Amino acid sequence: PWRLFFGVESASSGEVTRRRPFAPAAPNAMPYRLDPTFPLAAEFVRIAREQVRRGLDLATRGGRSRKERLHGARTCCKKARAVLKLGRTGTGRWHRRENRRLADAARALARFRDADVLLDTLDRVRRNAGGRRSTHCHRRVRIALAAHARRAADEGGSLDAGFRSFAAALRASARQIDRWRPAPEFERVTDNFQRAYRRARHAFGRAGRRGDAAAFHEWRKASKVWLYECRLLRGAWEPGVKPLGRQMDRLCDDLGREHDLSVFRQQSRAFARGTDREFDHATLSAILHASGEMRREYRTRALRRGGRLFAEQPKALARRVKRWWRLASRQETAPAVGLAP
Repeated sequence: PWRLFFGVESASSGEVTRRRPFAPAAPNAMPYRLDPTFPLAAEFVRIAREQVRRGLDLATRGGRSRKERLHGARTCCKKARAVLKLGRTGTGRWHRRENRRLADAARALARFRDADVLLDTLDRVRRNAGGRRSTHCHRRVRIALAAHARRAADEGGSLDAGFRSFAAALRASARQIDRWRPAPEFERVTDNFQRAYRRARHAFGRAGRRGDAAAFHEWRKASKVWLYECRLLRGAWEPGVKPLGRQMDRLCDDLGREHDLSVFRQQSRAFARGTDREFDHATLSAILHASGEMRREYRTRALRRGGRLFAEQPKALARRVKRWWRLASRQETAPAVGLAP
């Protein structure tokens, strides 16, 4: 029955055929992790389908707030891309095309997300500054920035139009995922996992050397991919992989805050250049100064945590995860081992 559900024709060869029409996400969907007791091809297709279904559900159905829909839809795209990267069988055009399709779909919603983040970051900066400026001054700046953020977000079309374009891209991706033939052997998966870790490790080094917003943003994106791949491989040995994923989650949170502050500072400066002289530039300058101090703290904490997370050599990490997976995949068939009487 699982072969019919996941669309797997031959578990040994990894061939996948379309068995069932694309449907909305189930309310009690399975977890975002590969099960070592099932064929890898089936697991990759199952998880990729599920993430695309969730993204479509968020884009086409109401009942959730604007922030929840935006964040959830974009996260589903990122998770689906991580599945495609971990399960790819080469560097062919199919993987590049589908990865680009999902990336473009998430990027189309980014301007609406940035508009929300601008105001949330402003409030966070003010709380961190301890209310050095009056509430009245802060309110004036917030109202002006909110109007600026709405204008910037609406330049490329409305949110409803953005969700319609997003849903169309995900439906096209869903049809391709039904035809996907992922890596049927864990050796290929290990190579992909090692490549993602090496990319994040190199990005960590560049961020430490350069120290600019672009380098930290690239580190954040590479770390996010590796975080999702760690979550996918929790089934190898959860006591070993889960703490690693938890620390990566905290690292990505710090890098996400750093990115939000960088976007906030960039948009605030652009807004200040386009305003008249009567605007309260003194309050905005104080807010920018406080945001710079916060960003320094997040960068320092991220670099400190990254030094520990990326200390291991890529080949050594890949060998360890491969051994864990082999043991996990044999645990149901392995004989019980006990003490001799």
